[in-house]
Amino acid sequence: MKMLLFLTALLLTLSSCELNLLQTSDNGPAVVPDGSARIARTYSLGGPDNKTVLSEIRYVYGANGLLERVDRFSRNANGSLDRYAYEMYTYTDNRQVQSRVEYSRTSQTGDFKPNTTRQYTYPSPDKTVETMLYADYQTGALKPQARTETVRQNNLPVTSAFFSLYGTSPNEPSQITTYQYENGRLIKEETRSGTGTAFRSMVYTYKGRTARVDEFIPQSKESISEQKRTYDARGRLVQEEVVRTNPLLCFGMFVGVTVHEYLD
Repeated sequence: MKMLLFLTALLLTLSSCELNLLQTSDNGPAVVPDGSARIARTYSLGGPDNKTVLSEIRYVYGANGLLERVDRFSRNANGSLDRYAYEMYTYTDNRQVQSRVEYSRTSQTGDFKPNTTRQYTYPSPDKTVETMLYADYQTGALKPQARTETVRQNNLPVTSAFFSLYGTSPNEPSQITTYQYENGRLIKEETRSGTGTAFRSMVYTYKGRTARVDEFIPQSKESISEQKRTYDARGRLVQEEVVRTNPLLCFGMFVGVTVHEYLD
């Protein structure tokens, strides 16, 4: 009888421990995303079983530890990964990004040529201005196209204003995005036109080491797209999966799984 009572108590204790472990796994504290780690490789998986690498991005760092080059690969007609574009970075003496030049080619065997240059200035410690210039394919001359002004607090963006330098009012933003945080986590991203008309919003919901990202448009009670993001114990984003696509973005949203690997 005593043995039976002992075994019963032991089983109840083990069941209680198992239940607590499950609760900790499912209902543990939500992860705080960490974007400071150096990424080494990103690749997108597709196919019937989501195991075929469709595209890949590789990151190369200099001896100073700063990102130096980004190589972009995709499958060519023969099925092998082929580099179709790359980016080069330069920095200020304060280790801030100074420029980013994007190179691409018009054919699989053609020469790489610069097509976009992004120049960065820092009017104040909490503000970054990115000016985008496109290279003329005939002359190579750089032509200003757009400008993005981002304001940060605690190293997190809170507003981002986009200016089109083609329009008649280059100093008036055509698009403004605001970011809302809770305990260091991004919970909402809202984009409006320069006149204040709502365009779209992204809502982030966290549970343990995962986050659900829902996209909404005005007058829509249900999200038009859904993504699932998975983080590791350090808060590094390790996987993204598109659960539902945005029907308004025919080619702008990759359907499948994207995996991220890190150096540190």
